[in-house]
Amino acid sequence: MQTDSMRIGERILFILGMSLCGVLFFVLVVGVMVALLISWMNEEEEEIVKTIEPPSENPKRIVRKR
Repeated sequence: MQTDSMRIGERILFILGMSLCGVLFFVLVVGVMVALLISWMNEEEEEIVKTIEPPSENPKRIVRKR
């Protein structure tokens, strides 16, 4: 892109746009890095937990009315 023939207003908008693009890219990259670090740190603390209870000794009878 030729910036020599642009007026001052167009140059300012161009610089602001490129700056905004750089900030968004930086936030995206840092966010991915933080998410990966958090997932790796939580991996060490995970434990196996039973989610299904064993069947009880005295099952309840289901009574249906007709």
